[in-house]
Amino acid sequence: MTYEIVTTDDQLSTLCQRLAAMPAIGLDTEFVSEYSYQPHLCLIQVAAGQVRAVIDPLAVGSLTPFWTMLIEPQREIIVHAGYQELRFILQAVGAFPNNWFDVQLAAGMVGMDYPLSYSKLVAALLKQSLGKGETRTDWRQRPLTSSQLRYAMDDVLHLEPLHERLTKRLNELGRMAWFRGDTLAWEQEVQAADIAKPWWRVPGATGLSVKAQAIAQQIWLWRDAEAQRRNRSPRQVLRDDLLVEIARRESSNVDQLLEVRGLEQRRVRDLLPQIAQCVKDAPSQPSPPLTSRARDVPSPKVHLLAQFLSPALAIVARSHNIAPVLLGTSQDIKDFVAYRLAGANRQRDMEQPALAQGWRAEIVGKVLDQLLAGDRSLRIAAMQSEQPLAIE
Repeated sequence: MTYEIVTTDDQLSTLCQRLAAMPAIGLDTEFVSEYSYQPHLCLIQVAAGQVRAVIDPLAVGSLTPFWTMLIEPQREIIVHAGYQELRFILQAVGAFPNNWFDVQLAAGMVGMDYPLSYSKLVAALLKQSLGKGETRTDWRQRPLTSSQLRYAMDDVLHLEPLHERLTKRLNELGRMAWFRGDTLAWEQEVQAADIAKPWWRVPGATGLSVKAQAIAQQIWLWRDAEAQRRNRSPRQVLRDDLLVEIARRESSNVDQLLEVRGLEQRRVRDLLPQIAQCVKDAPSQPSPPLTSRARDVPSPKVHLLAQFLSPALAIVARSHNIAPVLLGTSQDIKDFVAYRLAGANRQRDMEQPALAQGWRAEIVGKVLDQLLAGDRSLRIAAMQSEQPLAIE
């Protein structure tokens, strides 16, 4: 395998000119996110036809010409699990590629597992094996070895043939419109993540009392600002589990907070006066805007009905040859049940759940509605079968 290594602005300019003639470009990045507020971009890999290159962001002066070239409307960008790649592009030039194709998402839509790793996807569709020797590389270090660079290039070399096979399969199944709709939804999620203050994503936060949630919000906002100021990962400032435990105790007494195991460490103990102030201020502060992810704790009825409907969703997914988790998650089912239980008046103030929209509503939403109404039933059809349950 031959590839070029780009370390200067002139080399990047030349590469961009060559890539500009390509209708599709495979893209991947290597980054480190554990130690900084924003992921630290360390390497960019591209493959398009015979053009193969590794770009060193730590050496090149400006990457703007490259990002700008990627969003030109005539070009398709191919990625695998490309959430962070899209964020890099959005943050650099304020826009997404006009046309991008995520092979992981496409694989889930044609009946393969989701999420499927790149190496397993290559093995399944291309019958090739990829090495795993550099999975723990610190990509910030220089110089990189030839083995590390080869490992990085492997991540893009197979994107074009994967794209070709998956595109053919999506078209054969008539699911390209589904795929494009989900890529658009993914773009919106990436944009929202850069704007929102998602305190509710902290594990355990949405299960707190109303007062404790207000405290959790304020501590989260303080932690986020402190992490940004120090250019550290928020969890390096204060672990998620400690944030939730402080909120649960609802105490601004520093001595009482020191009773929480983990807060006695010096790097955290020195921050306790600021944390205690967050607890004091929480009742008087306006709550940050919530989204559909900041939900009330579901009622026992919602839990029960969602558990009943989960096997039905799996049956529908298998019958349509699509990855179940891509069709809908357990939280999607709870949202659907809660929405239906709310009734028409309350539904006007609620966000329509994913399973009641678009293609998901057509293939599974209708079935779930029929089950909830008692018009269809779920039973054991063949206990020894790989699919023992049936919907009738």
